[in-house]
Amino acid sequence: MKRLQITALLVFMVALVPGSGVSAQNSIEELRLLTLINDYRLSENLAPLVLNDTLNSMAAVHANYLLTEPDINAINVDINAQGDDIEQRARYDRFAWEGYHSTRQLSIDDAIVEGQSELFALNWWLGSNLYADIIVDPTWREVGIATRAYNQDTGSNIYIAVFGSRPNGFTAVADAQRNRIYLSREQAEFATQNGPRAGEFVDDVTEFRLLDLNGNALTDFEIWRPAINFDERIAFVEYLGLNEVSAIAPVTPLNNNFALTEAQQQIIARTASDSVAAAAPAGGTLLVIHDARSLMVVNTSSQPINLSAVSIGNEVLSVDATAWEAASVGLAIDALEPNQCLRIRTFFDRDSFTLPAECGFVRSVVSIPAEQMFWMQGAYSVSSNGAVVQTCASDAARCEVGF
Repeated sequence: MKRLQITALLVFMVALVPGSGVSAQNSIEELRLLTLINDYRLSENLAPLVLNDTLNSMAAVHANYLLTEPDINAINVDINAQGDDIEQRARYDRFAWEGYHSTRQLSIDDAIVEGQSELFALNWWLGSNLYADIIVDPTWREVGIATRAYNQDTGSNIYIAVFGSRPNGFTAVADAQRNRIYLSREQAEFATQNGPRAGEFVDDVTEFRLLDLNGNALTDFEIWRPAINFDERIAFVEYLGLNEVSAIAPVTPLNNNFALTEAQQQIIARTASDSVAAAAPAGGTLLVIHDARSLMVVNTSSQPINLSAVSIGNEVLSVDATAWEAASVGLAIDALEPNQCLRIRTFFDRDSFTLPAECGFVRSVVSIPAEQMFWMQGAYSVSSNGAVVQTCASDAARCEVGF
């Protein structure tokens, strides 16, 4: 067996994941962007990311370079003054991002934009086929973020997110509010390839077990799954690969909020999608928007709204709001935040689309066959507890619903 041995030195296991966790250099704006990225990844059933100091430094250095440019929209923002892209910069001695079998096998990429807010940055990236693919790449486990005030006249900022994964750089992210610990796995294409480092790192996670702060096993090895129930006794997760190599990751809180002051946590909570722990009041207003591609439900209330008893459809086909909750890890359908929206689209529809002005953030997406697009087949209804609340016309692009 090639499993790593656990010793009394486990109390220092954070050293196995250098640079992960809290970074004092991250501003409130950067942590807010981290929160938005992680909320979106969770809505796509992807693991949230953990801050990494090396990736933070890479983002900060490149942001500082872009500040020297009078108009970043007139240059290639992906390269620095020396003409090096993100992979080339990752090989600099000051960063030395770890490759798999060689320094040519790096798992790293970035997203860059100029804009007025963190929410604008995320939505702009999601509206770009290139950057959208980067944001939802399941390969990533860690991230570095930098924001810089750029244009005083327009109030714009530079936003950079550097995404990465590395051999044995696993994470375990605790979300006590949602009662989850999100587990990671190895999905870099280089990990399963033969090479000089074969047997040195986990190739493909198949099992895991849970450890307490002293390194004592809380469970036996069990089949890997994306999330487990939160338990404050869990301090580390040991991941076992198909090649019987194992690696240990410390459990770190979602969005690194434990490093923030109470006031800062309140600011972050405003952009977190599930900041309300208890069920929200059932009353409120919704806006249903549909076109030939999709249907979207937007919470236009000034407070979270409880949609747990809501369904939408016709007499033949309907979708319960709980389907969006099932499709999105961490979504509480009984407390959908204001200006967040839920979308129904057809299978294989991955093209970019423009968010309605009322929708600040797509919280969950449900995919259905094209023949089940009920809103294209005639009038449909929004119901609560089985009773029709509002009937919407198929030829009307918008339908307001009040509870």
